[in-house]
Amino acid sequence: MNFNVLHWSYRDLKVFPPEVQNASEFVEEIYLKENFIEMLPSWLFQMTNLKFIHLSGNLIDEIPQDINCLVNLEFLDVSKNRLKELPLTIGSLSKLKCLNVGENEISSIPRQVGFLKCLEALDVSKNLLTTVPNELGNCLNLLEINLRGNHLLAEIPARVYALCKLIYFDVNNCALSYLPYVVGARMVHVRAFDNQKLTHIPIVYEKFLQPWMEPLPIYCPLLNIQRDYLVKVFSQEENRWFNLPRGLVEVHKRTTRTSFSLFELCVRKIYTNFWGPILDQLLEEFVPRLILYYIKMGPIGHCGNGYCSNPIFKDSYFMLMKKIQNPSGVVFSAIFCSKDCADFWMSKFRNMYREIDWTVY
Repeated sequence: MNFNVLHWSYRDLKVFPPEVQNASEFVEEIYLKENFIEMLPSWLFQMTNLKFIHLSGNLIDEIPQDINCLVNLEFLDVSKNRLKELPLTIGSLSKLKCLNVGENEISSIPRQVGFLKCLEALDVSKNLLTTVPNELGNCLNLLEINLRGNHLLAEIPARVYALCKLIYFDVNNCALSYLPYVVGARMVHVRAFDNQKLTHIPIVYEKFLQPWMEPLPIYCPLLNIQRDYLVKVFSQEENRWFNLPRGLVEVHKRTTRTSFSLFELCVRKIYTNFWGPILDQLLEEFVPRLILYYIKMGPIGHCGNGYCSNPIFKDSYFMLMKKIQNPSGVVFSAIFCSKDCADFWMSKFRNMYREIDWTVY
């Protein structure tokens, strides 16, 4: 018998087999999928050689705080259980590469997940998430994030979308009303378009749209979408409402060069000069709390004019457009530092896009 890998999947077990504890000194992988196990025994967390735990499809409703004792754990799958929360100590699993807690009843991801520096794949699909912690953007080795089917999830921090190594991102069937204007340089697959409140797609996501994609649903103003936290615009030509990102507090639609607020200029300057390891050392007594918050959340995007690419936090020139000779009906959006930058960009792409006129309501 191979005591390094123990298989007891699909056996209608209600408790951990005693053979697991007897072989605890040698076991590295445990497979107990699709059983009726309700709890994790305390002795499990003394098996410090464990690297892989597969417990999908059981009746587990809690992961004990002692999970941090599994110092060599690399793979944890507790999907399709009855979990309502994750222990804060999960952030101590310094070697964890894959965390799958999909199809549970989890309402929040602890910010300590941001401490998982080796994490490469995170699956929290089909849960009850309402928010995603900004600290998830600290997991710089993340390659895959699956948040599909969280029907209460309305917002995801921009810095999570912009993770430098992220390849796959799935937020289909959520409650998103906008997408950030940033996306990771290595992104290959984005599934974010089956959200009923989404009315426009930032143009940086155009390459991820499928050619057969149906038009986005027309926004119904009767829906409750946190009116106090979204800037609304009404397109006279389209006769419909659009929702701007929460971070985009001021939208400028002018015929002259945009005049930035002092706040926007300060945030840009600090972000440009201190972004990186130094940023985490900035203390509130040196930087106003509100400015520090915006910097740590990251810019909502960068100027759509590639020759400029200034980070944008709240002041911008916002543009809605459609592709010429494209029957899909998808509305795209872009943000620019100023009217000049927008005009420059449009001069380069006016044969591909037409601007939709809208007014701030």
